[in-house]
Amino acid sequence: MLLHILNILGELFGFYKKGAVDKPDKRDYDAVERLGSYEDKLPKEVDLLNTSPDNQGYTNKCFHGSVGVLMPNFSYREIRDISVGDYVMTHKGRFRRVTKKFQNIWQGTSYKIRTIGTFYAPECTPNHPFLTQDGWKEAKDITTDDYLCFHSFSEIEKDTSVFPFESDPDFLWCLGLFLADGSFNEYSTKFSLNTTTKLGHAKRLKATMEKLGADVSWNEYGEQNLTITVRGRFWRNVFRDLCGEHCDKKKINDRLMVLNTELQMNIFEGWNSGDGQSSYEDVGRIMVSTTSECLLRQMQQILLRNEKTATIRKRKKREERKQSYELYYYFQDKKDTTKNKRNKFSYWKDGNLFVRVRDIEKTKQYTSGNVYNLEVEEDESYIAEGFVVHNCTAYATSHAMRIMNIMEHKNKAIWFDPDLQWENQKEYPGTAEDALGDYVQSALKSAVRFGFEAGGRVYTADKYARCMKPKVKDMLAKGYPVVTGAYTANPMCDLDWNYIKPKSKGGGHAFVLVGYSDVEKCYYAFNSWGRWGIKGTGVFKIRYEDFSSIFSCYVLYDSKDDLKEN
Repeated sequence: MLLHILNILGELFGFYKKGAVDKPDKRDYDAVERLGSYEDKLPKEVDLLNTSPDNQGYTNKCFHGSVGVLMPNFSYREIRDISVGDYVMTHKGRFRRVTKKFQNIWQGTSYKIRTIGTFYAPECTPNHPFLTQDGWKEAKDITTDDYLCFHSFSEIEKDTSVFPFESDPDFLWCLGLFLADGSFNEYSTKFSLNTTTKLGHAKRLKATMEKLGADVSWNEYGEQNLTITVRGRFWRNVFRDLCGEHCDKKKINDRLMVLNTELQMNIFEGWNSGDGQSSYEDVGRIMVSTTSECLLRQMQQILLRNEKTATIRKRKKREERKQSYELYYYFQDKKDTTKNKRNKFSYWKDGNLFVRVRDIEKTKQYTSGNVYNLEVEEDESYIAEGFVVHNCTAYATSHAMRIMNIMEHKNKAIWFDPDLQWENQKEYPGTAEDALGDYVQSALKSAVRFGFEAGGRVYTADKYARCMKPKVKDMLAKGYPVVTGAYTANPMCDLDWNYIKPKSKGGGHAFVLVGYSDVEKCYYAFNSWGRWGIKGTGVFKIRYEDFSSIFSCYVLYDSKDDLKEN
């Protein structure tokens, strides 16, 4: 039989015609490679099978091993250090268990995307999707005009307190003050304060601890210094348990990170009372410094959970001094806030903070070797420096409609936006979820109902029908791309990037069948994410012997075609 992938695409460009000999040879693959030279006839963003040196890896969406994943205590752990059985935060605002960890080889271009107000930049493969103000965008398509989304997780609240005073606002303020100015020895907890600027803080600290039954002493020395001492091993152990020890190792205990958000603000306010600088109040911000990176990120998360904007900065390291960090908190009266309104740097919308992209760093020929991904139970998502994994079914149906349009209009290739298709799937039939994906049949139902929009025009396929697997070749021969999918291994293809490796269970992946060859005994499929496949084209093969493992097959068609389910 014919190599139908070349018939479908070749008729458009005239380099391969129907009726050509059945036997595939080097000319066939040369033709696929030469397609890139015809890109002037295509909109730039279509670029159907152009080879690309930017994506040479075995996987489509992965992060570098140093990228932090959000854990249940709102701290970040490098993805390479996460193990099966660990719990991570998901896009649904809950903790779920990691069921698999994938480690793959990557050689190509990696992207580091950094937003304004942070020094963290997740490094990822080019087609990893990020949530922006306009929906999902792949890393390679993001610009400095985009805003990336940070979820607040304000809905997470749980009382895991051990002692009743752990929910006392005054005691939580004292904890914050300890994180800034506290230390302890074997028998007591000490706060070193300045009488000029912190006399009021000292009085509040003493009154609170005495209210809780502690033995508190007040000792002034010099002209401006005083020490508040809380005596007893009990209180020493409480402060050590809830705040850690040593200035660069201090951190908030996990159980306090899921407190009521308003109660958590007392911890921040106590910390600010100790280490904050008020010289920025005239411009609506304060700065707090610390040598604990973990504490820095926890305080930023507390502010985010309270829908308050904060930025962080790493100071230039001084010789023989610990690395230090700064947090800038932007405070405004509720009446004057820019919530739900865009400003130059950031804005709030529906409980999420959108922050503008500051810079994008591309690294060619990344050779450190490994990139990582996680499989998480139920939600199939995790938060990597604030961002969530996307889906693939919308891309498969969009590719199918695009190929049908090429065939119908010959010299007119149209790009249909898969992100818009995905939003349509959420509306109808309503089974789509950002991290879990969707069923292929649901994607087709949505496509028939809404059509595909491009350039202000809606392109439609009136119906879809199931195609029994023995009839798939007939449909491809008639020019109908076939939408399907499979449970796949990781990496999805073999080491030559040619053949997919279907499994009996696992993560589902959607794609479009566009051709077959009886000589090579395989079908050809167009990938729904990225261009990994034969020579980086995005096309891969499915052996006839593996075809029984793929999902049910479907075709889109018009009423005038009068196709029936077969």
